[in-house]
Amino acid sequence: MKERTYPPVIVHFMRHGSTRDATDKDEYGGKNISAIGKEDCRRFIDSFKHYNHITDILSSDVFRCISTSLECFDRLLQSKGKKNTGMKVQVLNPRQLDGTRQANCLKPNTGKSI
Repeated sequence: MKERTYPPVIVHFMRHGSTRDATDKDEYGGKNISAIGKEDCRRFIDSFKHYNHITDILSSDVFRCISTSLECFDRLLQSKGKKNTGMKVQVLNPRQLDGTRQANCLKPNTGKSI
């Protein structure tokens, strides 16, 4: 029996963009990223060379983290001029309407809860 081989898995962790001087907030009081945070994202985009290797984007449910993911990976999420990849930001451990958090397991490559 042949042993299956898998491509290497690369996990890239990043911190959210700056929230200093941000005024936008979500319903829980979490701040959006500021103009400085958006500039952080532009610098990241200019220096990150591995866009063609990204298969999944996962984010904390904190507003500034989701905002950073959307800002940094807009090129992949929009797929402008290319076939739509269907890529989405998958939010981990989303808050419920009452503000509590509940673990959420996602089916691979579907974004749907199990």
